[in-house]
Amino acid sequence: MPRLRSMWIFIEIVHLVYKFFYDL
Repeated sequence: MPRLRSMWIFIEIVHLVYKFFYDL
C-alpha cells in the first residue's frame, strides 16, 4: 500500500522538523 507508506514518510518528516525547531 504505497499511500500508507507515503503518509508515514510525511509523518516522519514532520516529526523531524518539529524536533529540529524544538531543539533550537
